[in-house]
Amino acid sequence: MLNKKLFIIILPVLSQISCMGRSQPRPMVRNDPTPSTAATLPPYQAPPKTPAQTYQLRPAPKTIVRQKPPRPKTVILKKQPPITKPTVTHSRPKPLSSASIALVSIADKNIRLGQLEPAVVNLERALRIEPRNALLTYKLAELKLKQTKFRSAENLARKSALLAAANRGLKKKSWELIVKARRLQKNYNGAKAAQEKVQSLN
Repeated sequence: MLNKKLFIIILPVLSQISCMGRSQPRPMVRNDPTPSTAATLPPYQAPPKTPAQTYQLRPAPKTIVRQKPPRPKTVILKKQPPITKPTVTHSRPKPLSSASIALVSIADKNIRLGQLEPAVVNLERALRIEPRNALLTYKLAELKLKQTKFRSAENLARKSALLAAANRGLKKKSWELIVKARRLQKNYNGAKAAQEKVQSLN
């Protein structure tokens, strides 16, 4: 019994001695940098790539082509005919036919007797035979003015001035009759324009 108790007391002491004699394992040291050193190191940067050497082609110098100035065109001036002033001819009215002469003579007798209406009828008959006779048209315009038919007298006088053509004397008389007819119609602006036409025919 005594030996058994001793064994129980000595066993723990022996176990401690045996543990002390063993080589304790070294703690593993990590090679990782400490936080202080890791913070100070700059981040890894890859070396810059050297760009491939490029060759730029210079543009070829422009060749300036000097153009010859165009030759002046030779303008051939045509000879123009000399300017001739228009000759004023006082042409006489065409001679009336025998029938027209007879009607005009009767109309003249009617006018002398103060018979205006028969005179107008005879002149109108003569104008039907020769509608483009400027003298007959003017005579009828005079009768219409005496009958106080101013509008009709103006129209006939304008027709007479148109038919008179180169007969400036008859044309002037026709425009003078137009001036009278327009004044009697109180068309003073028209009368002024007609008077200017009369002055241009002097």
